Amino acid sequence: MLFTLTMLAGLVVATEDTKNPIIDNDFLIKCNEHCNAVSEYAKVAQNQATSEKVKAFATDLLKETDHGKKVLGESFRERKLGAVAGTTKEFRDQMTRLKSLEGKEFDQAFLKALIEKCESHCEMCVGQTNSGKDPGLSTLAKDMHKTYETFCKQAKTLLDEVK
Repeated sequence: MLFTLTMLAGLVVATEDTKNPIIDNDFLIKCNEHCNAVSEYAKVAQNQATSEKVKAFATDLLKETDHGKKVLGESFRERKLGAVAGTTKEFRDQMTRLKSLEGKEFDQAFLKALIEKCESHCEMCVGQTNSGKDPGLSTLAKDMHKTYETFCKQAKTLLDEVK
């Protein structure tokens, strides 16, 4: 997927174009959205998860995403870009859904949402690595791919345990 950049009120906004992979500045904007989503899902999980393993995983996710947000922030500054995360309908709907669940049902929904987000992020990272023109973002994509692939594997293992 490619996201076209549009300047709106001084901020860069990405709009979807499904013909091409997400690369370069579009990639950076989507990374910011994904990192924010994972972080916000993890914050909810820290409070609502029933499984202590899921809570511990959420804490680890928050540490990693805090670091990721700093790295992304540096990349935005270097490119003189700005973006707002957490504003998509998909994100808001998922947060509302997660907050409405309890117990084992929450644990499973959180892990499934996380797996979906991580798999999507990994696909984006491959697109940037293979097609990106910005070498700095391609290096970032390689690093992020490893991290999100690990998140995904851990979430799948935990999902099997909480079923």
